[in-house]
Amino acid sequence: MSMAEILGMLNEKVKEDDNKHSPWTRMVLEKDLLKKLRTVIVIEYAKNMRQKKRREHGK
Repeated sequence: MSMAEILGMLNEKVKEDDNKHSPWTRMVLEKDLLKKLRTVIVIEYAKNMRQKKRREHGK
């Protein structure tokens, strides 16, 4: 899943939640979504670093 897809998904999720929840709940949901996004970014970064190391070592 690309970063653009993830950000689009988060944006849609926040819009959906806007209609269903109070502002306080919405803030909690946004925080939860940002934690998930941060996890995805860390996973992608680690994957890219492993690929870079493999290329450098010729594996």
